[in-house]
Amino acid sequence: MLQDFDAVYKLDPHERNSYNLPRVGWHGRVAACIIGRIMRNGVDNKRIIGYLLAQLAATVLIFASLLFIDGTLAVSALAGGLIATVATGWFAVKVFAGARGRGAEHAPLVVRQFYWGELNKLVLTAALFVIAFVYIRPVSAAALLGAYFIVHIMPSLYELIAGAGRVVNTRNNNE
Repeated sequence: MLQDFDAVYKLDPHERNSYNLPRVGWHGRVAACIIGRIMRNGVDNKRIIGYLLAQLAATVLIFASLLFIDGTLAVSALAGGLIATVATGWFAVKVFAGARGRGAEHAPLVVRQFYWGELNKLVLTAALFVIAFVYIRPVSAAALLGAYFIVHIMPSLYELIAGAGRVVNTRNNNE
C-alpha cells in the first residue's frame, strides 16, 4: 500500500523526507505524500468544495428520505449529517487556509496544521454530538450516528467517483 502512495504521487523513496518530516511509520509516510502533493500542486479548492457539497447533498438526501418515514428520524439524521459536514468544513479551513502559498520549507508547519486541524475536528465533533443529544428531544441515536457515518465517508466516495477518470499510469512502458 505504501508503495502505491509513492507510485501515484511519483515520490522517490529518498524524496519522501526532503521536507524534513520525521520518520514515524506508515502514517508519517502518508502525511509526507499528502504534504508533498500540496507543496507541489497547491491546494485544490474545487476538490474541497466538492467534498463539502457531496456531504451536504448526502445530508439533504437522507433527511428527505427519512422525512416520509418519521420526523424524529429525519431531524436526528439531519443533525448527524450536519455534524459531519461542519466538522469537515472546519478542518478544511484550519488546515488548507494555512497551507496556501507555502513553500517546501514550511512543510513541518503544514504537518502541524494537519494534526491541530484533526484535533480541533475531533473536539468540535464531540461538542456537537453533546449539543445534539442534549437539545434534540426526542432523538434517535441510530439515525444520528448512522447519518453521521454515512456523511463522514462521502469525501472518500467522492474521490472514488470523481477520481475514476484521473487514473495515473505508474507502470514503466519499457519493461
